[in-house]
Amino acid sequence: MKKNILTILSEYKKRLLNDKSVGDIFLTKINTKSKNIINFLDLLFLSNQSPEKVWKDINKKENLIITKLSGETIREICGYVGGIINKSKNDAEFASHLKQHAFNKYPILHYSKILEFIFTLFVKKDGKKVSEESLLKLEKIISEETTKIFNKFIRILQDAKLYSFERNINPLYIGWPYIEGLTQSQKVFRAPLLLWPLNELSRTKTKIVLATKHDEILLNSAIRLSQIKDSNYNVAEFSFDSLTLTDDIFQKAITDLKTLGFKVKNEDKINNLYNLNYYKQNEQLSSNIADNFEKYLANNYQVNNLGLVFDCYLGMYNISSTTLYRDYCDLEKVTDNSVSQIFQNEYSIEEDWAENQLRYQEELNERTVMAINNYDISQKVAIKKSLEKNTIIQGPPGTGKSQTISNLIVNNLCRGERVLFCAEKQDAIKVVYNNMKKIQNYCLMITNLEEKESFYQKILDSINNINQLYPEVESAMYLSKMDQLFDNIKKYKIFARQDAYQDYLQFLNNVKNQPLTLDFELLSQFYYFELEYDDYSRHCHRIYQNTMIVQKFLALFNDFPHFAEIYHRFRVKEFKKMLKKAEGLKPHKFLALIFNVLKNNIVSYTINSVDENKFNLFKIEETTLIEALTTEFKNIDYFVNRLELIDQNDRLRREDKNYELYAYLGTVVKVEADLPLIYQHYFVHCYQTEHAELLKVGTLNWREELTKLSNQSMLNTTEYLTYLYHQQIRDVIKANFIETLPKLIEECRKKTKRSITYFFKNNYELIKVLFPVIMVTPDIASQLLPLNHQEFDQLIFDEASQIFVERAIPIIYRAERILVAGDKKQLGPTNFFSSRFDYDGWEQNEELLALETTLTDKSLLDFASKQYNSSMLRFHYRSKYSELINFSNAAFYDNNLIMISNKTKKDFPLKLIDVPDGVWKNRGNIPEAKRIVALLKEIITTRKQQETIGVVTFNEVQKNLIWQYLTEEFEKTPALEQELHRVHNGRNEGLFVKNLENIQGDERDIIIFSIGFARDENNKFTQFFGPLSQAGGENRLNVAITRAKEKIYIVKSFPSSLISEDSKHPGPRYFKYYLEYVEQLNRGKDQEDKVLAKLTTAKSYAQEQQVSKINRQFTAEVAAALTAALSGHERYQIATYTVQGTYQIDVTVYDQKKDHYVLGIICDDLTYPIGVEQKEYDFYRQKYLVDRGWKIEAILHSNWLFKNYQVDIINRIVQKIIGK
Repeated sequence: MKKNILTILSEYKKRLLNDKSVGDIFLTKINTKSKNIINFLDLLFLSNQSPEKVWKDINKKENLIITKLSGETIREICGYVGGIINKSKNDAEFASHLKQHAFNKYPILHYSKILEFIFTLFVKKDGKKVSEESLLKLEKIISEETTKIFNKFIRILQDAKLYSFERNINPLYIGWPYIEGLTQSQKVFRAPLLLWPLNELSRTKTKIVLATKHDEILLNSAIRLSQIKDSNYNVAEFSFDSLTLTDDIFQKAITDLKTLGFKVKNEDKINNLYNLNYYKQNEQLSSNIADNFEKYLANNYQVNNLGLVFDCYLGMYNISSTTLYRDYCDLEKVTDNSVSQIFQNEYSIEEDWAENQLRYQEELNERTVMAINNYDISQKVAIKKSLEKNTIIQGPPGTGKSQTISNLIVNNLCRGERVLFCAEKQDAIKVVYNNMKKIQNYCLMITNLEEKESFYQKILDSINNINQLYPEVESAMYLSKMDQLFDNIKKYKIFARQDAYQDYLQFLNNVKNQPLTLDFELLSQFYYFELEYDDYSRHCHRIYQNTMIVQKFLALFNDFPHFAEIYHRFRVKEFKKMLKKAEGLKPHKFLALIFNVLKNNIVSYTINSVDENKFNLFKIEETTLIEALTTEFKNIDYFVNRLELIDQNDRLRREDKNYELYAYLGTVVKVEADLPLIYQHYFVHCYQTEHAELLKVGTLNWREELTKLSNQSMLNTTEYLTYLYHQQIRDVIKANFIETLPKLIEECRKKTKRSITYFFKNNYELIKVLFPVIMVTPDIASQLLPLNHQEFDQLIFDEASQIFVERAIPIIYRAERILVAGDKKQLGPTNFFSSRFDYDGWEQNEELLALETTLTDKSLLDFASKQYNSSMLRFHYRSKYSELINFSNAAFYDNNLIMISNKTKKDFPLKLIDVPDGVWKNRGNIPEAKRIVALLKEIITTRKQQETIGVVTFNEVQKNLIWQYLTEEFEKTPALEQELHRVHNGRNEGLFVKNLENIQGDERDIIIFSIGFARDENNKFTQFFGPLSQAGGENRLNVAITRAKEKIYIVKSFPSSLISEDSKHPGPRYFKYYLEYVEQLNRGKDQEDKVLAKLTTAKSYAQEQQVSKINRQFTAEVAAALTAALSGHERYQIATYTVQGTYQIDVTVYDQKKDHYVLGIICDDLTYPIGVEQKEYDFYRQKYLVDRGWKIEAILHSNWLFKNYQVDIINRIVQKIIGK
């Protein structure tokens, strides 16, 4: 392996170790500064519990119970303290009372702040009794301190619960004891030595019950891995399994440290861990060194020397992954170039999505991409590219990234490929898994290695499914039909724009409105003689007796140049006599023969004489053709006279009824006036015969037909995969695993089950057969899957902008083809546990500088963006109203997103709430926090559809303030607390209060923003907006403002005009524009577009559409006809070119009574707008509108031009509107 690749792997290993949790390794001055941990002793004291007793209870495997003191108990404590103070004559007596009685009776008195105040009261009494006022003050202090710590504890539990929902990992531990010192690399640290897992069992307003897991106690892996790295130990030699609670557990932990080369200078104190006095001493020591913590450690410890610290903290701990670290160690041993392939640059400007999106859409065949979930054309293009090579899918908020991934997996399965799907958050995995619907049998989802029951049940279900029978199904027949129909539509639109088609429509209108004056039976015989030949032949049997005569007769008609000669050999007056004689004769069907002769000879001769090509008559001027026909028909006079000479059959003359011929010949003479109409009838007949298939496309509701085919194809794909994989699995199982199945089934049914890791290790080949799709987190992938190069055909990473690149590299090694799904305009990896990689000293390392473009990548998406081509999803589905996404579309996506509002008119989706008395104090805004809680109460009690709710803050302090007032409100409004615990289909939909850093991936119906920032007490406004002011702050804003489905409330205490546009980073400027945008919307003066214009010059999808003159006239005619048809229905408003989001709908019908659009009409003028591909225009555009709840009717311009159809079209639309 090349040296630079080894260097990259080495640096990524360091990053894994530097991804510290708050509890794993502290490099801050005071470890208790952490927002996610709480001093466990203080928590116990303030719930009036003895730590010694609690620790003994924990050792007995009893539950941990934390109780908030009642007002009555607090008053009782204060009364007791007052009694001690009053009867103590001096300091010694007072201290003795405390030590011998008070501390045991009321452990809360150990709490430093309370104890200090009690001593103050004793000193101040000056021989007198303590005053009632002083005791009330003590009562207030105890009440405030207990409320504060209890609320913080609840906040930590809530954060832990949210984290567990997101990642299916319980982060709640007690860190006890702590260890500090200096590592091999001379890094100072203080960290928990052991981590004791906790699980919340129940919670009320005043009581919380937690269970301890005594068989899953962890040694802090971060300390161990750091020392392994610095001392070049072999990581494989160390066990990272959890410990079980035993009497010597602390000694085992010390022994492990010694194995790593550490010396613990006060290990003899290990037996004093339950002695409260040692914790008090450490507390005093910590307060003395708080200002220079790192310097203190460096001065008091030598390299590899450690000391036990009597600290105990409960909270959220991020458990470092050891298996990923091991993967790096193994990758460093690889000798071929397989690792270097991970870092190969495959980007090509020729395949860049932004430059070639139309080409990709045009090249897309429906049959090349299969689906089981709804899709749009941008998703299909992304899937097609992902099947060909390493690809990035840029998925802006709400564009259906998860359903795209699901459909990609379907295509992988259709190709017989194995798939590994990875995401950091449990929800992201569950959404894709749930989308797999009926083919979940072949997908194995593991988000928590402790959930053994569900894992083994999944194995059993899969084995039982082997005996099911499924019918054989063809794979892509409906998609092929879609391709054929798309091809026909394109041909039809070209065909229907030709001059000949316009002639056809004109003639069609004429022949429908002006029927021929000839006998309709005659015309029927003219057109359909060939179909009824037998019937006609019976009436004309005498004529056909002499075959030779008939042949000569027909030959004569084919020889038009001789007509002139025939005419001169007969006198006109003789012809007139014959006509007169024929006047009294009844009509005879013999004339049918004459008309067929005319059709087959005279007319065809006329056409052929004008143009030799069979149907090029369409290019001939109408007047020229009519003149030619008229001339030839006048020669019929000569033809009729000649008949008398050439007829050699005497029997024909003897039968009077044959003279009917002459009567009809008189009719033929009268036909001259109808020649133009005859031609038009003939033209229409020939045109319809020649172009029957294309004309059929024009009468077909192809969008409805494509929708049917699309739906059928999704169902067909599901059935096809079920059949395909069932057969494959059945065959492989029978051939290779049939003998081991009984034992395996027995293993799955045991009450005490082995670990999932064990099962994978011993049955991996079977799992590969049963489950071609594995869905896991990166950590679990590393733990369960062998580190084999290209073990999987396809690897899919979701939310890649949230994955640290060092956590992805070993997983990438396991796959042949990579899909990275994310959004470069959203948050990079954030971790409230994390302390990131330090690049100091790079300027001294030339090799690292050369690799900077790789090693400075923070997220997997950053890494992939420099190596893979991308494809962007464009259709937005999340937001009900375009106002919710318009700002982001303009500011971050250059107006590339396609969006349409719901068919219901706006319920004002962005509402501004000003808090005039808001003040910025101690990085929080109390009046605003109270207003947020009041708003929550209002929404909870007045909402109609049980909308889900989330609250977003711009810093941690404001979040905590809201939590404080929210928890105080729970007793008064139980529905608020109940809202926290809402779950739907296994997904958390409860009320949350989060800051910007932790909001990505969430969505709620209603989002409430607490802006927080305001003028301070001195009326000064500071131009600093927390994370928004940092690099990438604008992405945080983008994530926050795109979480709402239906409505956003902005609660703020200052006008946007206070924010300066002059900022180092763009975040504050975008923040100002967003607030200005909301302000303009709330003023209702249609000025918000001016704000959006500041963000981009790119036009939206609607603005890009240029309306042609034909379309404008066509649309106006449809609107006018519809208005006239609905003249008696005043409730309906007809409008043209209605802009909804980024869509412009040609004609809309709005029902004022129901307060929503009942219909949208697409007036298709048979042309394609510039920049819009055929499939998108002809199908996917309407499909998207229908998916968003719109009812759509499409009218073809070619059909509208046929006047007879216009009435039918309008009547059909009216019936749909009024429901009759």
